[in-house]
Formats: sequence, C-alpha cells, structure tokens
Amino acid sequence: SVLFINGSTTASTVVLDTSGNGTSDGVCNASGHTAATNVALTHETEVCAVVKNNFTTPEALAGKTVVFTVSSGQVGAHNGLSSASTATYTATTDINGVAFADVTSTKSGAQTVTATADTASASGTVTYATPTPAAARNIAAAPASGTVTAGTPQKFTFTVTDQYGNGVPGVSVLATQSGPGILANGNSTVITDSNGQASVQLTTQATDTGSGTVTGSIAAGGNQCALAAGNPAGATAGNCTAVATYTIGAPVVPASLTLVAAPGARVGTEELLAATVKNN
Repeated sequence: SVLFINGSTTASTVVLDTSGNGTSDGVCNASGHTAATNVALTHETEVCAVVKNNFTTPEALAGKTVVFTVSSGQVGAHNGLSSASTATYTATTDINGVAFADVTSTKSGAQTVTATADTASASGTVTYATPTPAAARNIAAAPASGTVTAGTPQKFTFTVTDQYGNGVPGVSVLATQSGPGILANGNSTVITDSNGQASVQLTTQATDTGSGTVTGSIAAGGNQCALAAGNPAGATAGNCTAVATYTIGAPVVPASLTLVAAPGARVGTEELLAATVKNN
C-alpha cells in the first residue's frame, strides 16, 4: 500500500545515505550522515534512499521505483549481492518511502553511489581503503622493452599492485641493472608512491652499445607476490619480479651549421651569408 500520499506521487527529492548505518526496518540516516570511509575492499556496505514529493511539507512516497548505480563495483539487494550483481540495481521504497541496497567494490578510493526516482536523484560516496604492503601481489615494469638512445637518460617505472589491480604504496622495490649503462643511484631500493609506483633512471655513455636489463623485485614473505593462482579464490598467480630489457641505439649526433658568403650578395655595406645545415 501507499502511505503518506494526499496528492502528488511524483518524486521531487531523493536523499541518499551512504554511511553504512542504515537498517532495513525503515530507518535511514538521510540527513546529517557521514559517508562511509576506509571501507575494506569487497566489504558490503548498506545504503538507503528516502523519496519524497514536492508538497510544502514533503511526504514520503511508498512503492516508488529507485534505481541505484555505482561508479565502480556492484550494487544489489540488501544481503543479496552475488557474483551476478552489476553496477545497477532497481529497488522499491517501503511504507516509509525508503529503498535499500548493498554496494561493494574492489577499487580503492571514493566510489560514487547514485539513487534515482523519476527525475529526482542524489549521489554520495563510499570510500574504499588503500591496500597495504601486505596486499602486494604483482609488479610490472614500464617500458618493458625498447631501445635506449646512447648518452640519453632513460627512466624505468615499476608498478606494484594488489590482486585487484590497485596500486600499493609503501612497498620496497630492489632495482638492479646489468649490461651497458648504470642506474643513477646504483643497485638500490626504491619505495612505491601513493600510486604504487617507483622509478629509477638508467644513464649511458654515447659510446655504449649492446643490450641490458633493469629488474625490480619485491621480497616474498609478508605479502602475496609468491602466492599461486586461486589463493585466495579468484586471484591470479602473483609475481615478485619484473624485468625490463633494453638495447642501446645510436647516439643523437647534432647537425652541423656552415656559413659561407653568398657571392656578390650585399645589402648596403653588409655581405649576405648563406647557411647550410647538414645532418651528421
């Protein structure tokens, strides 16, 4: 049945609570709530939306369709999320004009939740925690291969991620090099930044030739880089080492500039010169 409706059944306002404190007994902290933060990845957070009409004293609307969407992750019925859940879920308001849903994500950072009824909508956020070094599972190098111009510095960046692809800050990466050239700081340990990245710079001489490697390694133990596929369930195999390969290319040789007098060419008392540019 529809309660609290003496006239308009069109939704005028939607107020969304993303605090995770809503309960499916019709209680929704739709005003003055604080959005949920530092939520563990994959944790299910309950959200709720209150739908009202446009009366001078707005009335809650029961039986209204509310569409919940999330910018990343899944949304579904309260206590009803599953692997089949998507980024959109349709609910119906109860006798108090409240619709409930659960949201989850594997992406760290603030994710947007939106509730829409008729043409009215409201948005809020649920912020998921940044992975800790213990979650480090994979390391990759960029560029993974390529040509390094002799005498020109080349940066290599290592990115450490968790099982979901989130960058992991604060991870120690041992950078080593073999072949022509040398790392600017020698073989050393660099720490990943807030994006899970750490960089080193290879320096070569104009006379260097041949090929080499730059390797980034994270120590196994206390993290997930040595774990096999399926541990934990659904995860791909971890890797503790990333190797970038490079080949030294010919150095850049500056062009030469030759100035010669243009025979008989003068402007007043000034002799004109002709310039010849030649690539060496």
